[in-house]
Amino acid sequence: MIWFKLKELKRIRIIVSLIAFISISFLFIDPWNVIPYSVSVFILSLQIIPTLLKILTHSGPFLIALIIVFGLTVMFGRIYCSTLCPLGTLQDIIIHIRKKIKRNRIFQYAKPSYIFHYTIFIAIVILTIGGSLTFLNLFEPLSNFGRIMTNAIEPIVTIGNNLFAKILSQFNSYVIYTVPLRSIEISVLINTVFGFDLLYVV
Repeated sequence: MIWFKLKELKRIRIIVSLIAFISISFLFIDPWNVIPYSVSVFILSLQIIPTLLKILTHSGPFLIALIIVFGLTVMFGRIYCSTLCPLGTLQDIIIHIRKKIKRNRIFQYAKPSYIFHYTIFIAIVILTIGGSLTFLNLFEPLSNFGRIMTNAIEPIVTIGNNLFAKILSQFNSYVIYTVPLRSIEISVLINTVFGFDLLYVV
């Protein structure tokens, strides 16, 4: 019975994490700008760092959302990292794919480098209090995820959209229209991937 409940809870967590992952991903790879502002605000209100920054200028719903996230964390553990954080879900997807590719390889538990992680955390707190958000922006999960989406995935979506629109136009169908391709910042993407490997894989 306990095993069945754990299995159901895991299934629910996976469904919720995929919904959050897809929703946030679409915010960053939406070249058509079809998502209403109110919807994007609601989706991002469940992300800890953006919500904390918003509380500095706007309280109300952002504070309520933060309380909800922290309350769920107290009751169920690291629910943000395992369910609501898109970068955490991206990690889970990558790990799942690696396990499928390397079926014969045994993945063993590796103790996290807490000294390294807490050193980075303390440095971020000190610099943020000192008025610099550069370090916070470099390692903050949502910012990293956003840079990966906008510099690696959105151009592919835009190119695919424009090719499909061009094909349809040959048949006098314009239900899909071309959208401008945003510039790709390769240096930003490289730094993001490096930071992802450094902080989330080490």
